[in-house]
Amino acid sequence: MLLADTATAIVHTLARGWTGPEVSMLQTILTKVDHFTAEITGYFGTLTEQSVMDFQRANNLAAVGVVGPQTRALLNQMGQ
Repeated sequence: MLLADTATAIVHTLARGWTGPEVSMLQTILTKVDHFTAEITGYFGTLTEQSVMDFQRANNLAAVGVVGPQTRALLNQMGQ
């Protein structure tokens, strides 16, 4: 699913297969908090999914690899 050209916050539930600015923002925030070391592509593939799971484990969230409400709220807070 392709999102708008710019994103100021992660507002959608993101999972493998999504593309766009919100995924780029996700990857940027995960890089900032040392959970993503790959190139920021805007594509939510297996590397992003694993990084999300690592982030979730590190923050005592269910490690499902999907950016749902709890993960999204924490990521948006860290991205400010």
